[in-house]
Formats: sequence, C-alpha cells, structure tokens
Amino acid sequence: MNTQLPYLEKVQKKLKFWKVKLQDVGGGNRLLFFKETKSSTVVIEEPDIHVLFNRLVVDAKPLYAPLPPKEERESEAQDEKDQRDSETITSSTDFMLPFRLGENEFLSNKSLKELNRALQNLRYSARTIREEQGFNALYLTFGFLHWQEGGLGEFYEAPLLLVPVDIKREARGDRWSLELFEDEIVVNPTLQTKLNEDFGISLPENLRELSVTDLDQFWDSVNDIVKNLNGWKVKPTAAIAVFNFQTLLIIKDIEKNIELFQNHDILAALSGVIKKLNLQVGDVPAASELDEKVNPSEIFQILDADSSQQEAIEAAKKGLSFIIQGPPGTGKSQTIANIIAEFLATGKKVLFVSQKAVALDVVNERLSKSGLGDYCLEVHNYKKKKGDVIKELGKSLSIERVTSSADNESKKRELKQLRNDLNSYPKELHKPHYAFRHSLYQITGNLAKLDVSNLQFSIADLENLTREDISAESQRVQRTDC
Repeated sequence: MNTQLPYLEKVQKKLKFWKVKLQDVGGGNRLLFFKETKSSTVVIEEPDIHVLFNRLVVDAKPLYAPLPPKEERESEAQDEKDQRDSETITSSTDFMLPFRLGENEFLSNKSLKELNRALQNLRYSARTIREEQGFNALYLTFGFLHWQEGGLGEFYEAPLLLVPVDIKREARGDRWSLELFEDEIVVNPTLQTKLNEDFGISLPENLRELSVTDLDQFWDSVNDIVKNLNGWKVKPTAAIAVFNFQTLLIIKDIEKNIELFQNHDILAALSGVIKKLNLQVGDVPAASELDEKVNPSEIFQILDADSSQQEAIEAAKKGLSFIIQGPPGTGKSQTIANIIAEFLATGKKVLFVSQKAVALDVVNERLSKSGLGDYCLEVHNYKKKKGDVIKELGKSLSIERVTSSADNESKKRELKQLRNDLNSYPKELHKPHYAFRHSLYQITGNLAKLDVSNLQFSIADLENLTREDISAESQRVQRTDC
C-alpha cells in the first residue's frame, strides 16, 4: 500500500484549485473577449496592416501619431492625468476627421485629439505596470480570431499575434511614437490554452521568420485549423492595448514542474499537510542568546540590525522557512539585504523575487551601496537590454571571491573580546551577590526608595557574611537613632 497517496492527492487537489483560480476565462479577459474602448485601445486603420508589420516589426522602425490641428491642441489641456473611459465604441466613422496621412504616420478610427489622448493613457498604464510589477503588458495585435463560445450564441474577437511595443514622446506637444519593445513576440497564450482545453485545437506556436509572408502564412494556418467551425475566421486587424497574461505563465510553470511542486514541503504545508514541513527551530538562538551563541567571525551583515532582525537572519542561515511581518519602516528590506549578504559570504546563490519592482530596487540599492552590486544581476529590469544583462552576468561570473585576511581575523577576535567585556557589565550588575541574594541593581534601587538623608554604616567581610549576620546587622541599624 502506498502510504504517500493521501498526501499526494491532497497536494494535487490544491494545485488544481490554484490553477483554476489563476485562470481568467471570464468575459472581462481582453485576450479572449476583446472589445474596443474609447480611451484604452487604438485600432490602426492606416497604413495597411502588412505595411505596418513590415515597418514596425521587420525593419524595427517607429511609426508616429499625427498631431491634432493647432487650434485643437491649444484648446486641449496637456496634462498627464489618466482619463480612461470604458464606453465601448460602436461606430468608427463618428471619430474621423478629414486628414492626409503623413510619411511614417498612422491613423485610427478616432479623431486626432482622441487618438493622442488614448495613446497617452496607454503609455501611462504600460509604464505603471512596468515600474510596479516589472513586465511589459503593452502589445500591438496582428490579427484577431473571430470565435464562438461553445459553438452557439455570440461571436467574440481574440487577438492572435502579440507584438510588444512602447509608446514614447520626446517632449510635451510632440508627436507620439510607436516603437518595437525588446521582448518576445508571442501567440496569444490565453487563447491557446482556451482552444486546446475546450476545442482540442492547437494554434501555431509562433512565426517561423519575421516577414510579411510568414505573417500571411500564420493567418492561413489558423484559418485552416478552424475551417470546420462554422463562422470562425481570422480578421486582419491591428490594435494597440494592454494585455496581461502573467497568471497564465504561472499556470504553465506549475504544469511544467508538477513533480517538483507535488514533493515540495512548503507547498505540501500550504495544501494542509503540515507534518511535511520542518517546524523544528533546532539550535537557532533566541534574541537574548545571540551574543553567547553567535561568533562575530560567523557574521557577515552589511547593515545595522537589532536583536529581532538578527534572530531572523540566524533562522535563515539555519535553513528555516518563515515569514517576516511588520509595518513600513521596521527594517524588512534591510533584513533581507543582510540575509542575502550572509548567503553570498558562504558562496550561495540567492533568487530574490517580489510582486512589486520597487521592493527589488530597494534591496538592490542597499546591496550596491554596501559594495555588493557586482554580485547582483537584475534579470527582469524592463529598462535594460539583453546585451547589457549578458555583460553584467559575465562581469559577475568573473569576480574573484575575497577571502578573509589575517588582519580581519585579528579584528574579529578583538570584536569578540569587546563584546564580552560590554556584556560582562550588565551581567555583574544584575547578578545576586553573597548572602544578600540581591543584585547590585536591586540594592541600589531599594536604597533609592528609602526616605533618609543621612544613613552611614559599614559591613566588613562581605564574602563570608551569612544570612544570620545580615539579620542581626539589620536589627542593629533599626535600633540606631538616625
């Protein structure tokens, strides 16, 4: 009988539950149910989609949005506030103005004023996601699949090919530019999962080459795959919008590493199998024991740390899994930086992840200011090019590990002696002495409570004094007229 079966079933059930929660197949997912909105999407009508693909993707050259007429620009407040409007566009002709398309420019089904405002909103949304979460979510779609849920009812539009782009402007009042962003061009992964699970359809993984011919062949392949589904077809439309499929990447990671996930103690504990998690603190010293049990030669902290922070650092060094909780400003990032420094000192590698990019930046800055910047590699900084990352990686790998010198060892011994000397003072102050069974701290405190102005007496031979001697001396003092 397999004694691990109930445990595995419990973990598998929880993993399945997490995958369902992470999947977003509701009507609000624009990767499946795309709807054009007034200020959060831009459908490009000119130039032709093939010309657009050739210039932007193949040649990697920017396209520009025309500026509104001068009188229209002067009446528009050039602020950077987000002015999103969820109203769905129902007619493209309502927003068109007579205009001649300039060289390297593009037009949408919006007025020039609305086009520039939508680009401003899209740029704001994309930058917010990049700065706070560290990934790109702004894409230009090439082609939509006209599809139907369950083979009945309403038809929907789902983007097919997602090309990462960036929206820029040199200065206020200049034209907006649309440029290729350095990231992977992907076939809509959410649509791929949906079609595979519900219809048994597998879309082409990607374009073989970046050319207009391959784009057409990709569309033809999709049309051929869905030809037996009534009404399904590819619509050659290009649109700019924000798409987020990060949760789907987590799902794929779970599927790819399912055996590792099933046998991981922490995931087992999160699934309700607590006994799989090592909850023994072992010889991790408490805050009050740090000076006695932790040798200064074994400490490699780069920032100040109080006793509670050092307790967490020691727990991490012992390999325990735990949660650090505290309000802002209590030193969580500082503690993480110290933990990373401790691991680096012992030759270990550390992967530090965060939902917010700002947390990564704070810890990276602390490490860099402490001289450990060369040991850090930002693998998900959207501002860096791939070539820069490769150079930094090479630089980090070529760094020689610094070993402790004789002078450092001498300083560590001096530090240990100094710490012992400092700790001996409060120990002696609070240590009960002789037959008094009171510490010097207690005796001084009791004397301070007495309401006397002049009380002088002497006790000889304190070391050999007995409790009876103390009682007799106390009675003698009480009889004395003070």
